[in-house]
Amino acid sequence: MSPTRRPTRDDTERSRPAPVNTALVAINIGVFIGQIISPQVAAITAGLALVPAAITGSGSFAIAPAITLVTSMFIHAGVAHIAGNMIFLLIFGAAVEQRLGHLRFMILYLMAGVFSGFATIAIGPHSGVPVVGASGAIAGILGAYLMLFPRARIALFWDWLPIVGRVNIPVLFFLLAWFAAQLLEGALATAPGAPPGGIAWWAHIGGFLFGLALGPLLAPPPPKPARRPRQRRRQKT
Repeated sequence: MSPTRRPTRDDTERSRPAPVNTALVAINIGVFIGQIISPQVAAITAGLALVPAAITGSGSFAIAPAITLVTSMFIHAGVAHIAGNMIFLLIFGAAVEQRLGHLRFMILYLMAGVFSGFATIAIGPHSGVPVVGASGAIAGILGAYLMLFPRARIALFWDWLPIVGRVNIPVLFFLLAWFAAQLLEGALATAPGAPPGGIAWWAHIGGFLFGLALGPLLAPPPPKPARRPRQRRRQKT
């Protein structure tokens, strides 16, 4: 999620608050603050990161370490990491929650995060590099947003010369370009000789594809417009 092309808002209408999305942002920020101010919290959260080898190292799926598929979503590696994730969640999550409803939105978020973890494990099953962050879950929200609001536009802060400032672009273009970048970076990261660690690109890819598929399935049908009663014709006398 590029720090030089940050979305600042979208143009979907809000008719109600998004408490689940707001709570997720607050929880992530709260956990991160605990990480940086308390050595005890930092030590605990370090053990909650997703390590693929811990789940697959025994040759079979290990149940106990599998809980890190969920816990790792709420841990971040630095200020830039959590800031980028929360900006995307704030902008795209509220509209998706409004469309899906609170419970379905939470289901999508958690399931996309878990699926993105499985995608990371599938790419590097014996990797011992810890994986943390909400990026996979948020990528699922982005995929759902694209399917639910394909005609929306977003205001994008762009600080690559020669363009500096805010531009409005179709969300279809932005998210497809974002996904193409993830595919390219993911391919480079898994190429022979690529250094270990870095960004879990395949978590983004897996989460996004999951959101594309599940988002429309979870969405209730839009309400039908109310019919206007027919007016009786008056007879002239």
